[in-house]
Amino acid sequence: MKDCILHIWLGASVKQKIAAIFMVVAFVFLSWFFSGGKSLASDLPLVSTEVVKCQTIPQKIKIASTLIPQAEVLIRNRIDSQIRKVHFKEGQLVEEGDMLFTLDDDMLLSQLKQAEANLEKNDALVVQSEKELKRNEILLKKGAATQSVVDTLVATMKGNKANQEATEAQIELLNLQIGYAKIKSPVKGITGFVKLQPGTVVRQSETTPLVSVVSIDPIDVIFDIPERYMSQILSKGLETIKVSLIDVNDKPIKNLSKPVAIDQGVNSKAGVFSLKVLVENADLSLRPGMSVNGNLEIGSYNNAIVIPSNAVLSGQDGSYAFVFDDKQKTAKRRTVKVRDSFDGIAIIESGLKNGEIVVTEGQIHLKDGVVVRKRPSETL
Repeated sequence: MKDCILHIWLGASVKQKIAAIFMVVAFVFLSWFFSGGKSLASDLPLVSTEVVKCQTIPQKIKIASTLIPQAEVLIRNRIDSQIRKVHFKEGQLVEEGDMLFTLDDDMLLSQLKQAEANLEKNDALVVQSEKELKRNEILLKKGAATQSVVDTLVATMKGNKANQEATEAQIELLNLQIGYAKIKSPVKGITGFVKLQPGTVVRQSETTPLVSVVSIDPIDVIFDIPERYMSQILSKGLETIKVSLIDVNDKPIKNLSKPVAIDQGVNSKAGVFSLKVLVENADLSLRPGMSVNGNLEIGSYNNAIVIPSNAVLSGQDGSYAFVFDDKQKTAKRRTVKVRDSFDGIAIIESGLKNGEIVVTEGQIHLKDGVVVRKRPSETL
């Protein structure tokens, strides 16, 4: 085949040779043209870029947490008795002082009547003993009574008074226990599931509560914040923090949220401190245990160097980014120091300047100083 082509070439005239060369060149050109002229450029890494900007950015912290009640009260009986009536429905909103349970107090009422009768008897004995003592004290002065009789009457009077006081204390105790038979809610809140039903005998020694009541208006959420932000928050004050909440469906929770307290110390193992946020919950739509994401705006970065967070890569020597040279069409690796990162942006402390161009996609194929091609749809 080669010999045949060589023979034809040697036998051709100069014009024929020029025409053949022209046809080959035209074929190569047309092939390159219809392929989009990419035969060489397609070998270059394709990258996306973004201009480095200088702007003021709110300083935010994103933290996940769960809602907790302001108070959770476990309702227990304080006397041994039988449940007579349940006055609420499970999951019902109850006010402070609302009746929850009525216990059987018939025996206590009977004991109270008996104690009240004993008190009347003791009152009469005290009055009688006082009169008897006064009469004998007069007789003693006249020599018509002995000292031993008076002493006996004094002892009798003191005994009667002691019995009187003991009966009064017994009546007070019985009234208190009768009050315990009427179990009321100590807080405004939502009731849980009833553990025991009417007719059940309950004892003080049992550990199972009758029901629980949680106070959830307002409701609390506690965020564990990295320790490095503590001095900043303490110096500026809780009133400067803006809090917004997002639910598990990525929908904003519009309830007003207000930071109210910082815990007394730092968790040295986790390196965090706790911030309590109070959330209004008048419609009771927020419940304990619900997961929320908190956006805490604790300040702002003024005149900050900002780039997309996906422009920052991590290496053995720390963070770096590829800077695009629009004239030479090259990407050069440069070490950067990141101050903060949130919401898809990175705040650069050093390593970049306003107006420079960084690579945001395609870095996996890059080496320091390599020639690249930028996506055609991008404009700087």
